[in-house]
Amino acid sequence: MTKDNLPHSQPDSPLKQTLRFFGSMQLGIFLLLLLAGVSAYATLQDMEQAIDYIYSSWWYLSILSFSSLNLLLCTLQRIRPMFRLAYRPSKLSSITEIRSMPFSREVPIKEHLAAPDVAVQAFKAVGLRTSVAESSGGQVVFGERGRLGYFGSFITHLSLLIILLGALYGVVTGFEVKNGGWIDSSFIVSEGDFAVELVDIRMVQEENPVMRPRVYTDVKVRRGDEVLVEDTVSINYPVRFAGNNIYHSTFLYFPVFKLTDVETGETGSSRFMEGDRIYLDAQRTTFIVVQKFYSNFSMREDGTPYNVDYRTIRPVVGGILMQGSETVGHVLLPLNKAHEFATPDGNVEVMLTGYDLATVFFINKNLGRPFLFGGSLLLLLGLYMSFFITPERYYAAASEDSRTLVIGGRGYRSRLFVASTLQKIETELRRREEVK
Repeated sequence: MTKDNLPHSQPDSPLKQTLRFFGSMQLGIFLLLLLAGVSAYATLQDMEQAIDYIYSSWWYLSILSFSSLNLLLCTLQRIRPMFRLAYRPSKLSSITEIRSMPFSREVPIKEHLAAPDVAVQAFKAVGLRTSVAESSGGQVVFGERGRLGYFGSFITHLSLLIILLGALYGVVTGFEVKNGGWIDSSFIVSEGDFAVELVDIRMVQEENPVMRPRVYTDVKVRRGDEVLVEDTVSINYPVRFAGNNIYHSTFLYFPVFKLTDVETGETGSSRFMEGDRIYLDAQRTTFIVVQKFYSNFSMREDGTPYNVDYRTIRPVVGGILMQGSETVGHVLLPLNKAHEFATPDGNVEVMLTGYDLATVFFINKNLGRPFLFGGSLLLLLGLYMSFFITPERYYAAASEDSRTLVIGGRGYRSRLFVASTLQKIETELRRREEVK
């Protein structure tokens, strides 16, 4: 036969090569490591930035998609071999093969006893599923248990696939936003096409006022004129409806200031939050930057202001007086006590007249959450099957002279149980006094 006449194996089609690449374990390990690294990096970022620029990005969704495809192909590739391994075992083994198994024993039996019957009774006594097969060398007794253990890795792969698909589905169909307000205010969640109205806010102080108080917010959720839900939101008690969730994030104080032009007597009032600017002149060159609201104000010996506790006994607002880009000094504005400031337009009187309690919510919708929960439960089942259900298979046959019973076994993952089970089989034989 010439070189040109040698048989050549046909190359796989481009489709098979592509499927083999996307279903390879090397790609799967790389994608999972990449996904873990990106997720770890995202946990170090601000939550909103992580959501907007990482979890919702096209490249993160691409990683999830390719990881899901890889797990799907790996899972499909394992189905047929796994079922063949579990339900179509080789039940025939020669005496030589049994003796060469990782664990084997030879037990002498009485001459008048049939070796297969003796083995069947002993196998069943230790809880093995038993059958007898005919071979050229005689009958071979086959016993097994822990068959479900073969599917541990398959269930684990399937659960990871469900978790990845659930996360992908949740990102694509869901949203996460932060918003809030005070009593009788409302805000619109455009992503969910509904509005949240804050009907009432109640603060309940703990017995120890140093501990953060509990805040209860009565909300009414509307879509147009339709009221979707009326409920109370508090820490660890979100409002859930139609896949949407409204969580309590934190509470804030919104100080209310009255500004009075000393010369004209003209007044105005408005609420502010930390970080806002209170402009004192028309050119907006003189302003106060609101730094912090102290509900129970006090001063340390070094002159540093601080909050004694969460009680609203001595409300004071701390801020910085600015003239353009220059800092003029720090100001403290107690409740109902006016302070006068000079501006290019004349003197302006600033007074803290009150404060509103506001709550901040974290609103999200994640339709993939049921898949995440179900996948997590399935993952626990897969791990249990992988580590706590060990497939074992045992073989027994009469020796060449029919005077001994040769038994051997092997385990799918662990050998520890095989030696113990063989010992129990031998003990069972001796207990029945079916050996010499």
